[in-house]
Amino acid sequence: MSKDKPIWDADAEKRLQQAPFFNRPLARAKVEKAARERGEQRITLALFEQIKNREMGPG
Repeated sequence: MSKDKPIWDADAEKRLQQAPFFNRPLARAKVEKAARERGEQRITLALFEQIKNREMGPG
């Protein structure tokens, strides 16, 4: 498992920016950790939404 930060697609990054600014660092860290655990090197909008819904609930 790589410790390198995954690459964020523009759509996923844009979606992250919709979160309150004080939640973004935690949300980014959770999504990147989950992506690494899955062996993903790129965070797409679909992956972001899957992880967000599983880790933080829909909404």
